[in-house]
Amino acid sequence: MPTRLYALKHGASLVWSPETVDKAVLHTERVVDRELHPVLQLRPLTSPLAVTGVVSYNGKTKAIFSTHPIEKPYFIFQIGSADPEIAVQAAKIVQNDVAGFDLNCGCPKPFSTHSGMGAALLTNPDLLCSILSALREAMPPEIAISAKIRLLPSEEDTLKLVERIINTGVSALTVHCRTRNQRKREPAHIDRLRAIVEFVEGMGRGVAVIENGDCESYEDAFRIRKITGAC
Repeated sequence: MPTRLYALKHGASLVWSPETVDKAVLHTERVVDRELHPVLQLRPLTSPLAVTGVVSYNGKTKAIFSTHPIEKPYFIFQIGSADPEIAVQAAKIVQNDVAGFDLNCGCPKPFSTHSGMGAALLTNPDLLCSILSALREAMPPEIAISAKIRLLPSEEDTLKLVERIINTGVSALTVHCRTRNQRKREPAHIDRLRAIVEFVEGMGRGVAVIENGDCESYEDAFRIRKITGAC
């Protein structure tokens, strides 16, 4: 949350949460803290009014996630899920504190993939799209639905998956320009994103394509936008 508030202070248009597994949200208690949040006491990032009223969704031993009303119009909750019904249940619990939901289909770590979440969804497009469709149907139109994916080994398969995702009614698509088996030490395939951007533009749905991977500076952002046409 402090990082998101800091980003918004400096002009970010949107901010995302880390991936939060849907089941972790189901048994949380929503608590509003009217006092100064202890994390923000260390380094207040906005006006004093903006660091009180923190909303926490508390589990049995800790807060599953925290947010503040000032970030609600910009806050995208990234959800990990392998079940449309559970995804919708979790989304309904937190929907009044967020601007949208982003389905994580790119995390390659075992904690996510062993349960069929994250990058495991890339090989199960029926399930991936059913989760997105369920979220889109259950949420009001002002709540955005989006997805984050990785590249599939071939351009053809990647575009087939992208087409299916766009047809679920998403507002945006983030593409991590690495395949499931690649890690950060390996260069991202930035050059492959231009074809995806042009393909999505050709569908005429007004869906934003957001680049992820090897974009770590102001200069990187402009270089990658010039190469790919992505956000």
